Amino acid sequence: MNGLFRQSNEGSEQMGEFQAGFALQLLGSFRLEDCDGQRVEISSKRGQALLAMLASAGSGERTRTWLQDRLWGSRGTEQAQASLRRELSNLRKAICSNGDLLLSDYNRVWLDLTKVRIDLRELDSAPVGEFLEGLDIAGEEGFEDWLREERRRIADRQNAAVAPVPAAPTSTMPLAEFAQRPALAVLPFTWQPTSSEREVMAQGLSEDLTNRLAKLRWLPVIARSSSFSASGDARAVGVHLGARYIVEGAIRGEGPRQVLTIALTDTESGQVLWSERIAKPLDDEGWAPELGDLPAQIAAILGLKIDMREQARAAAKPADSLEVSDLIWRGRWHLNRLTKADSLCARDCFDRALALDPSSSEALIQATWVRLWSLWATRGGDDDVREVRQMAQQAIVADYDDARGHMLAGIAEMWLRQPLRARALLTRAIELNPSLVMAHSQLGCALHLQGEHAQAIERLRFAMRLSPNDHDLFFTLGELAGAHLFCGEAEIALDYAEQALARRAAYWLAHVIKIKALVLLERRAEAAAALADLVAAKTGFREEFIDWMPFLDGGKRTFLKDGLNQAAAWPD
Repeated sequence: MNGLFRQSNEGSEQMGEFQAGFALQLLGSFRLEDCDGQRVEISSKRGQALLAMLASAGSGERTRTWLQDRLWGSRGTEQAQASLRRELSNLRKAICSNGDLLLSDYNRVWLDLTKVRIDLRELDSAPVGEFLEGLDIAGEEGFEDWLREERRRIADRQNAAVAPVPAAPTSTMPLAEFAQRPALAVLPFTWQPTSSEREVMAQGLSEDLTNRLAKLRWLPVIARSSSFSASGDARAVGVHLGARYIVEGAIRGEGPRQVLTIALTDTESGQVLWSERIAKPLDDEGWAPELGDLPAQIAAILGLKIDMREQARAAAKPADSLEVSDLIWRGRWHLNRLTKADSLCARDCFDRALALDPSSSEALIQATWVRLWSLWATRGGDDDVREVRQMAQQAIVADYDDARGHMLAGIAEMWLRQPLRARALLTRAIELNPSLVMAHSQLGCALHLQGEHAQAIERLRFAMRLSPNDHDLFFTLGELAGAHLFCGEAEIALDYAEQALARRAAYWLAHVIKIKALVLLERRAEAAAALADLVAAKTGFREEFIDWMPFLDGGKRTFLKDGLNQAAAWPD
């Protein structure tokens, strides 16, 4: 065989990673060989670039939109779509007679990485040469930007490959893969007084919590095999593992009730960011049934604390030193300030992050979220919502296991009055990450908008139990107020509306629900005063705001507007 990787195939086949087939050379001039070592002719520059773009992606796949923007960005959308379809067809004719290497669906394109050896992925054994030597596509700045960044990244990897091998991690050297990311390690929980059975139960809780935190996706969680073998204080362990955050727990006591003490530490500063003492019952087999939600609740709280810490860290950095992760955290900091100006700043941060790393699923999720927030604030039209829905669908493709992409797509479907799609997506989000508080709240909202108010209340209350101090708690409280209002429970609705407004005074929907509840209770003076509060808190409020609400039963919008009209007719 005259293939490019004849010398290195044997070892990889023993590992079971490579089945057989193609060899792709990207360092130096482009070259593709079939399983017999014969060259496969790819005459199109864009065809060569397309294969290189797929081969350089970690999973071997890119979205169609991503490819179109870089290879046909100078053309209109429809023309770019048609050009990509034609290029894929030509590539399949050249390649697929030798094996099913190139695959695609309606939204993405990918290589079967088990059927191709790629020199780019074996820099220690590949020949030295410039990435895609001599390849250029005139007029496509997106391609040139990508190619320049890819060559820089590859040069860094090649330099690292010939550098001296560093010593094993010690207490003064963090693991490289977490150097730029806020990784977390959960240390094995302890139980005093100890026993072998109790040790197993304590470590079982640690493992459960580790697994749930791993579902957050944006937060790297160090594997149990590493974190359970570490020793020393939190700061030393953090440096050794490369973890910015450490979670420790201890269970103390005997008899039917035990006390769990849990703490989150920032290893860089040594500061304890959060700690809690939780007294819960146990049965003979471990945690009693009423404790079943505890790992999900702890994971939700830990995620919130780390999220807020990283936002503050990025917000304090000089603006000219922000990298992709910094831009994302800084954007989240702006978004959580809930002002129009900050929303624009957040969008700019996320778009810049996406421009720097188009394959970042995190940047795509945050860019989608800020657009959804803006649509709510401006009551955007269906075409705007469909555009954001498409972004959410791209986020799902970028990382199917990230619950937030499914949640964002579900919100968009809810606003387009597609209840079955919305509920399916939001339910899937919760399955992927049971600690995703906003997914529970949005599912409660969907049930409420569909008229299933009792079920909505149950879901919304669960969201509050998961994270009672969540940043977006005002939203959950407002939805609870609305659900109780439509159940005929005006007093309860009024209480929840007041709680929502205490957290966000400009939340116009909570004002509207409060006014209607006071009207139903015939508290006329208070209703008139509440209407004045609404006008003062939300400048420019109009009844048309209520028309945007996607209730399946339009009579509910009339019900709310009648409350405003009655309050306006009463003297204050």
